[in-house]
Amino acid sequence: MTTATATATATATATATATATATDIDIDKVRINGERLWASLMELAKIGATPKGGVCRLTLTDLDKQGRDLV
Repeated sequence: MTTATATATATATATATATATATDIDIDKVRINGERLWASLMELAKIGATPKGGVCRLTLTDLDKQGRDLV
């Protein structure tokens, strides 16, 4: 088995496992804390914020890493 084949197989297996797990969740029991979600989004928005209210976090920059590390 080549490295590429092994990687593709592992990725497909992980995706299938995650999908199966997600379908086992009873969506009626899921609760979202709106205040906590909003606070998390506002914290993320600070990273790479632009003067006009947007965000700029180019891929593979320090700001991108900071954003990914936060979530």
